[in-house]
Amino acid sequence: MIAPQKVDELTLEWLQHILDENMFDCELSAFDLDPDFNPSSLLCDVVRVLLGHKSSCDGPRSLIVKFPTSNANTP
Repeated sequence: MIAPQKVDELTLEWLQHILDENMFDCELSAFDLDPDFNPSSLLCDVVRVLLGHKSSCDGPRSLIVKFPTSNANTP
């Protein structure tokens, strides 16, 4: 599966794939971006993804996802 290259390419399918690949037995129902997470970085764009699960599980409640920088001024 191809990893998203920017925030608007994130999908529930890709996030579910990441959980499955890391052996978390959780089924996702939704996701949202954390509006309070706003780190600044010249090297990459970073978001915290809040995960909604269909049922109780031991999986993560959020993930940090990094993307290539969208800053056109970065060499």
